[in-house]
Amino acid sequence: MSLIGSMVVYPGYGVALVSRELIRDINDVAVSFYELKFLDKDVTILVPKDGFEHVGIRALSTKKDVEKIYDIFRESLSEDWLEETCKVSWNRRNKDYQNRIRNGDLIDVARIYRDLKYIAFYKGLSFGEKAVLSQVGTLLSEECSAIEKKPIETVVAELKGACEGSLRANAGIITKVADSTVSTWYNLHWKRSWFKIIKVKK
Repeated sequence: MSLIGSMVVYPGYGVALVSRELIRDINDVAVSFYELKFLDKDVTILVPKDGFEHVGIRALSTKKDVEKIYDIFRESLSEDWLEETCKVSWNRRNKDYQNRIRNGDLIDVARIYRDLKYIAFYKGLSFGEKAVLSQVGTLLSEECSAIEKKPIETVVAELKGACEGSLRANAGIITKVADSTVSTWYNLHWKRSWFKIIKVKK
């Protein structure tokens, strides 16, 4: 079955059109390639026809998957989840994020987007977290745009609005966890400072 003219997803890179099939001579062996043209990037690549599945290239997700994304955004936030997530170091979370991005599942990408939006509201994001949020936001909006055949600007606004609605609905929990974290830090910091004062007096 020919894939020419099909839209596919290259994990970590985005949505591309399979524009044509080419044959290149590699070490005196004729090798078939598919040419991929990325929709929202001025980038064209060649992928060996036999290596499509190996690199994780897949078909577009479905409209049901898009509906599931909005269901995920509407899920109630757990205090325990937020506390535990924010305790995990950025290096560890980033390793998990990158593995999930390379896996290429749209739902996983949506969860990373939602999680980082919650963390941004909770404590702000580091430079690395902002970079990942930007990456998954682009991957998410590109694929949803291709699935629903909507302008990408419209999809970006819809995703942002859905996530902000969820943030408003869970604002009480986020604020409660944030206040608890600040209080814990303050008490620990005060105790350490007081201990230093006692040691100096002795």
